[in-house]
Amino acid sequence: MNSASLHIRHYRPEDRESLLSIKCSVFKGIVLDNERRRFQWEIDENPIKLADIPVAFVLQAGDDVAGYFAFVPYRVQIGRQIVGGCTGIDLCLLDRFRGSGASHQFIQSWMAPGFCAFPFATALGSAATHLLKAAGAESLGGRLETIAYAYFVDHVHPPWKELPAHSVTGIQEFGREYDDLWDRIREHHRLILVKDALYMNWRYRDYPFEKPTLLAARDPCGTLSGIAVVQVDREFGRVYLCELLTEPGNSPARRGLLRASVDVARSSGEKFFYYSTRDAEQVDDVLETGFEPLPGPVPTFMARVNFTPSEGPVRVQDWHTSLGDGDQLFNIGEPGKERRA
Repeated sequence: MNSASLHIRHYRPEDRESLLSIKCSVFKGIVLDNERRRFQWEIDENPIKLADIPVAFVLQAGDDVAGYFAFVPYRVQIGRQIVGGCTGIDLCLLDRFRGSGASHQFIQSWMAPGFCAFPFATALGSAATHLLKAAGAESLGGRLETIAYAYFVDHVHPPWKELPAHSVTGIQEFGREYDDLWDRIREHHRLILVKDALYMNWRYRDYPFEKPTLLAARDPCGTLSGIAVVQVDREFGRVYLCELLTEPGNSPARRGLLRASVDVARSSGEKFFYYSTRDAEQVDDVLETGFEPLPGPVPTFMARVNFTPSEGPVRVQDWHTSLGDGDQLFNIGEPGKERRA
């Protein structure tokens, strides 16, 4: 390998098939047609377009593409302001270019102030964690704090307590009524991905593989009080509570949504139902529903805040995370995958 012939450039549309071919060669067992469909959803159908953030960094080796690092754009609320952010995904290098320093350059350029206000990543391995820490990213979750909970479907659970719980029904999409709720929710957060109807419909309604279940809670007057999203992973025999969004202090809405989510998990036939929260206010309701804390190193979120809003600094520790943030659940329900559980 002649390192002098290597350089990093931004993605061009004609790179797409080369990148997907490299991904399939690096990650064994993935299906090219699924990758084409996912890329179309992640990039082409993503309603968030940030002109300053490329689709990917591409490692060029002479006339050939040798690897890449792609980005999914997001809007992020930091303080009271909405700015651009992105998650980094699919860092892939052909075998003979590993050790070239390209991975380090990819990560350093992505995390650098001036690239985007909030670069973040989820579900990281040890090598990626090391690279991100070296570039100034901070960690949440993992072994640093307990943010993972599991409901074991085949365990014996006591009946739920006679406590107020809002009624919950399934919905097909998120509309203006949800945007009104989101505007109230966002007032209580200093760092959160923008989860308005535009985002939620792309992320969940339009998810290209097996569809998640969307749930809506309503108070006794019929006003929308919260939403939840439940995703079943048949490949690994798991169920995930991807989102649980209510206003602070609204335990009846949370309680109704948690119980309805458990009902979805029970009806799925799977045995393990996972949730992650860093919101201390949610924990009592989560435990009351029958979830148990999970010790150990998962899940992990990493990020760097490269923007200071007018009202003062915001820290990575202020991030209101969810399992649906980033790409950690982007491969659920793909056709052609065999069950591993």
